[in-house]
Amino acid sequence: MSTVLLLSTADTDLLAARASGAAYRIGNPSRVDAAEELPP
Repeated sequence: MSTVLLLSTADTDLLAARASGAAYRIGNPSRVDAAEELPP
């Protein structure tokens, strides 16, 4: 099964994706420090 990366600045989108139980990795790009939290 594939995992979908969902990036959204709308918290309601992220909450709905989490509640769906589907294989999502979610994140808000405005709250992610790319230098520290994402692999190179």
